[in-house]
Amino acid sequence: MSPRVPDPSRIAADAGRLAADTTRLAAETTGRLVGDTGRLAGDAAEDIRRLAEAAAGAPDAAARLGERLDRLDQHLEAALELGNRIAAIGEGLVGFAEQVAATGEQLAILGQRIDERSSQIIDVGEKLSSQAVQMADRAGEATAQAAEIAGVRQAVEQLIAMMGPLAGTVEQLGRVADRIPGARAVRRGAAGSSDGSS
Repeated sequence: MSPRVPDPSRIAADAGRLAADTTRLAAETTGRLVGDTGRLAGDAAEDIRRLAEAAAGAPDAAARLGERLDRLDQHLEAALELGNRIAAIGEGLVGFAEQVAATGEQLAILGQRIDERSSQIIDVGEKLSSQAVQMADRAGEATAQAAEIAGVRQAVEQLIAMMGPLAGTVEQLGRVADRIPGARAVRRGAAGSSDGSS
């Protein structure tokens, strides 16, 4: 079998297409490279411009940054001072709580003492009440005795009042008896016998 001989016209056509493709790719690649280089150059120029503006405004930015840092320091100092005040207030509250606790203990002790004194006062009150009852009873007895004494006194006064007229009657009877004959001698004898017996 004889080898196949390539067609020269086909080879030329393929070579022409390959050359055209190569030329197109080269043009596209060159265009992209030129475009990218232009963009990079533009970006670089923009970056340089921005850097220049930043360099020109750097003192102002630094000043503003310094002011912000100063304000931040002031806020930090104020926060620290506030924290110290809060800590001092907390310590004061702790001390106050301790004082309140101590006062509560003292009040509890005082309450116990008051309860004890109240119990003692109640006992004394009960004793005074019983003594008052006894005194009332004795006062009733004294009142009854006073009434009895008043009755006896009244009876004695009545007796004395009755004996006044009787004394006059006895004297009158004695005078009448003296007038009777022999009665005076009898009275003398009776008086003498009484003297002798004494």
